[in-house]
Amino acid sequence: MPVRRARMSDLLSMQNCNLNCLPENYQMKYYIYHAFCWPQLLHVHEDFNGKTDGYVLAKMEEDAGQDDSPEHGHITSLSVLRSARKLGVASQVMMKAKDNVQSIFDGKFIVLHVRITNEAAIHLYQETLGFKVHMIDEAYYGDDEDAYEMKLIFDHDPYGATVKQISKNPRHDGILEWPEINPEGKLKYNDYYINMKKEEAERAATATSNNTDTNSTPLVTSDLQTPSGQNRSKNRKKKKKK
Repeated sequence: MPVRRARMSDLLSMQNCNLNCLPENYQMKYYIYHAFCWPQLLHVHEDFNGKTDGYVLAKMEEDAGQDDSPEHGHITSLSVLRSARKLGVASQVMMKAKDNVQSIFDGKFIVLHVRITNEAAIHLYQETLGFKVHMIDEAYYGDDEDAYEMKLIFDHDPYGATVKQISKNPRHDGILEWPEINPEGKLKYNDYYINMKKEEAERAATATSNNTDTNSTPLVTSDLQTPSGQNRSKNRKKKKKK
């Protein structure tokens, strides 16, 4: 059956699909919020009996425009019932959301989060849809599992990483392959954590150096170093002589 835009009457079946498939669940008011604000970005797929067997819940990122961040979409939730998997349902609803983010809202990219151990989802996003990893969010999920933040940049994305080895633990222990040069011109390492820790160390060293330079000039002077303090010292000496 073809993918269509979701209606308010579909929200309950979308929530039911979510509850049957995903550990990340939402109250009905969250679905209604999306439907009112971004009705063009909610899509469902139905089986031959008219039952919702897959959906995508998406929105435009509300902080876009701040810090020079361009308009972009965010995939809140994607779910497909087990009976409808490996039939292209997920890619169909995702492409509908992607097309509308680009054509209706003039978005420049779509971002989503995925569990670092979710091999099937990572394969879908990376191999089928073209998403790339841009960072790791530590303890992103309620059970403290890390998440990959993945982006699908519509023009061209030479800087995102490719997952080469799936993490076997909730804390990242997989392998990411980064392009040779990132936007700032710094070399990237295959293992994100190695690179991240290196950059953290550089920032810490810079901060320490700045603090050392600042501390070379006292921020709080002693009482005797101020003109009024020197005057009081002279007055005390005069009193002793008397």
